[in-house]
Amino acid sequence: MIANQSTIAAMATTAASSLESTTYTSSSSHDALGRVLAAVSPDGSEVAYTYNERGALKTVDCKLQDLLYHYDPVGNITDIRDDAQQAVYFQNSIVEAANS
Repeated sequence: MIANQSTIAAMATTAASSLESTTYTSSSSHDALGRVLAAVSPDGSEVAYTYNERGALKTVDCKLQDLLYHYDPVGNITDIRDDAQQAVYFQNSIVEAANS
């Protein structure tokens, strides 16, 4: 038996519970399918969501981000682009805020 095993387990449980996070919203609106269309945080920041015809997340739009998601025919995310960010030039090439 390891010495102080119960103390170590208690410490791990306490640490794990303190890592949990909670998101608070002041208000939100939903569509007929229950998907979030818009959410307002307590600090007043707003986030808008749109969905494609298959029901998958299409865009997330807020002050600092404007994410656009692209999917393959099976429904896997193939590309994420942030239209809120400007293109940057590096070594005579355009570097866009995209993940593909």
